Amino acid sequence: MPNRLHRLRPGRALSRLMGFLVGVAIFLPLLAALVIWAGGRFAPSILDSALSSRSGCSLSVESNDTNLLLGRVHFGGLRVEGASRWQERALLSARELTVDFEPSSFAGDGVRVIRELRIDVDELVVVGKEDYLNDNNLRDLIRSFSSQESAGGADVREPARFRIERLSLNVRRVRVIAGDGTDRRRTVVDREAGISLEASDVDESSLGDKVWKPLASRLTGLAARVGVDAAVDRAREQVLRAAESLLSR
Repeated sequence: MPNRLHRLRPGRALSRLMGFLVGVAIFLPLLAALVIWAGGRFAPSILDSALSSRSGCSLSVESNDTNLLLGRVHFGGLRVEGASRWQERALLSARELTVDFEPSSFAGDGVRVIRELRIDVDELVVVGKEDYLNDNNLRDLIRSFSSQESAGGADVREPARFRIERLSLNVRRVRVIAGDGTDRRRTVVDREAGISLEASDVDESSLGDKVWKPLASRLTGLAARVGVDAAVDRAREQVLRAAESLLSR
């Protein structure tokens, strides 16, 4: 009898080991799901930290409906403020930001696949120095993410780390402020913009050509239209004053 019990002990030990391994196999995916869920829940603070360390900007949101397990990021009431070198800190206020991505592409070192990126901007505030078209908060943000500098100071382009299959950007209102931090501070543009931009197959190497340059071109065109409108208004006022002067004689 003792010999029989002794012969059964290895079987019992194996059964217990298998039970333990099954428990571990169940627990690890649950733990991974919990980590991903927590990452989604704290995504705004994680992004704020990354944005701050890279560009000096800050990010906050009013609502966060993110589920990384399903490959979805959704922020409502998103606000981005510029770096501390600007007195006017406002940069972007968006109603919502939605990102649909391929979760499996973020598991390794390959290209991160973003199926769709949509951002609905209420107001974009471009704050610059006297040469506001070339020295502004938006350019600071773009430069911080578009390239990295080598030890010799030259820009070094890295292999594409992401691909956005479809991008949609809407901007309702634009303000452009020049001479920030000086007594010549002035608002160059403050008007409805109605900018709508769509692009496909965007990666790091094409981000400038497909997104930043078209956006900058439309902002410049908007500033030019404001300048023409202002000139027309001034000419109209001069004509009216001249007409009033002639009629009063």
